[in-house]
Amino acid sequence: MDMRRFDKGMDEIDTFNSYIGDIRIEGDVLSILFFNIGVSNHVLNEGENMKYIDRSVMVFNRVSSFIEDYSLDVVADTGVRPYYVGGYLMKDGVHKEFQVLCADAFLKVPDDFRISENMWNPYNMTKSVVRKFLEKHE
Repeated sequence: MDMRRFDKGMDEIDTFNSYIGDIRIEGDVLSILFFNIGVSNHVLNEGENMKYIDRSVMVFNRVSSFIEDYSLDVVADTGVRPYYVGGYLMKDGVHKEFQVLCADAFLKVPDDFRISENMWNPYNMTKSVVRKFLEKHE
């Protein structure tokens, strides 16, 4: 599965109505697999109305901190950048929110991604598409 990378517009991504397929940490690189992230004012959707991407991966490089149940006042000016992500953690069946402090981040989407004005629910998507996406990124 080939992926397209987007380095700009990370602030224009909304994950809080998303589904988190998996969270993976390898060294100081954190990858979060998402279903149903929202984008607006972004290269993937230049309009102001939110559109939703069926499958994506957010990658955070040189992560110095990954905190669940964070406080907004814990970020010191250390040259790292805070990102706030969250969603329904599929394997635990609960909504989680995280603060990621890292040097930089980018978004990857499969070449065959789909974008819609309607939200995507991985439980209603084709099981082979969901399974292939999760297995590809193991």
